Amino acid sequence: MESVLEKIVGLDFTVVGNGNRWRYTEEHSSLILDLEEQVWFWNSKNMYHKTPLDYLVQIKGYSQDRAKKVLSDISGKSVIGKSVETRSGVKIVPNEALVDLFWKNGKKDREYWYKRCLTDRTIDLFKLGKFDSFYTIPIYVDGLFRNFQRRQDIPEKKIRPWYSGVGPLIFNSSILELVDTVYITEGPVDSILLVQNGFPAISQTGGAGVWLDAWSKYFLRTKRIYYIADSDEAGKRASIRVAGGLGNSRVKVVQFDGLGVGYDTVDFFRDGHTKDEFKDLVDKAKFSYEIKEK
Repeated sequence: MESVLEKIVGLDFTVVGNGNRWRYTEEHSSLILDLEEQVWFWNSKNMYHKTPLDYLVQIKGYSQDRAKKVLSDISGKSVIGKSVETRSGVKIVPNEALVDLFWKNGKKDREYWYKRCLTDRTIDLFKLGKFDSFYTIPIYVDGLFRNFQRRQDIPEKKIRPWYSGVGPLIFNSSILELVDTVYITEGPVDSILLVQNGFPAISQTGGAGVWLDAWSKYFLRTKRIYYIADSDEAGKRASIRVAGGLGNSRVKVVQFDGLGVGYDTVDFFRDGHTKDEFKDLVDKAKFSYEIKEK
């Protein structure tokens, strides 16, 4: 899938560059990505014309089997005809062809995403799109397309699933195979923005406070977990619930203290705060039980 190589390398290094084909990393100028061929070159290491699988095996140290599974998950390619059962027991087959259709249609109007500080590269990486008056985020779980989250601001703010009855879904969980530190946000847009800024992030589609026990299995290899709480009571309750689900001693809560009620990740970067300032908040993060006892 397009941009798989950029997504994998981008979790370790800052990928920069313009145009449709070539990229390099800020940390290692000799690490070059060819997005057209989906290969990479690391000249200082005498490594040339390598694949994404090679990167996971030779740079990350993964086994061949684990690397293949990661590529399958992160590429977001579904098994055609794979069905999902709704809460009412009805089986549906989510139409993955709509992902590219909505993404291409959305190229005509990206103002919704721009207002949330997302760049064209990020919009393309996550295949963010538009249909009618709704902007769409495709949701993949374990490499399978499961639903869209559709969103709008006008005429009123709405956040809805495309397929009803599917229930809340974990978002961007495939990165957990690639990193040992992860940031959990209250919504997919916040997590996408954090990824853009170099912080590996996931979310879920159920809203603040929703956390399913079934999602805990994705965090077995994760060493450090940070929950990014909106600065309101709902955010505080959500942080307590998520920390309880993953183990209170594993999860630290990042707060936007003093920045206003309901303040969130998008507000933080939209107000001109930097990646370094966000890192300062991370360094001050506390366990949820410390926050409860304040």
